[in-house]
Amino acid sequence: MAGDDASETITSSVRTLGRGLEILELFSGGDAELSQSDIAARAGLPMPTIHRLVKTLVAHEFLEPVAGGRNFRIGPAVLRLAGSLIARSDPAAIIRRKLQQLAETTGETTNLATLVGSSVVYLDGVAGGRILTPQVSVSSRFLSSGQSTALFSVARGAGPVPACDRKQCGRLARTQEATRHRPGRRHRGIG
Repeated sequence: MAGDDASETITSSVRTLGRGLEILELFSGGDAELSQSDIAARAGLPMPTIHRLVKTLVAHEFLEPVAGGRNFRIGPAVLRLAGSLIARSDPAAIIRRKLQQLAETTGETTNLATLVGSSVVYLDGVAGGRILTPQVSVSSRFLSSGQSTALFSVARGAGPVPACDRKQCGRLARTQEATRHRPGRRHRGIG
């Protein structure tokens, strides 16, 4: 019966495509490179099947060999597909959604800022749910304690904090721990 053979071929092709996509998905877990043995173990498929699938994915540039062909990583075809997705996405909207989620989860005001020269420039912000919240306008600039190359991290309720050495960070952590148990107490910061 010719109809049954065609149906079986389609089913087999769909199953093969699904397995190939599962192999590509293995690279989304943080491993930049995987060997065929790694792929077989994680996919639960025999080595001959993995060898054929990997060979096909390499031929179509979805995977590329590295380490003398022993390992594989995502190939340029994946980047070409991702490029169209990135081109139609709005990074500002994505960042705004993340800021809103963080504000909703914590109840705190969230801001996105970057260091420009010796100033911290606020790029976006979402007000928290508390009655009194700090209001920082987009494009506001604040001096970064005179350290033009300092890295900044924001701690809950503490504002920008310059990157610190081990001794200063330990002192800051102890101060934050102490104020956590005494909410009305203010600390002088690190200096």
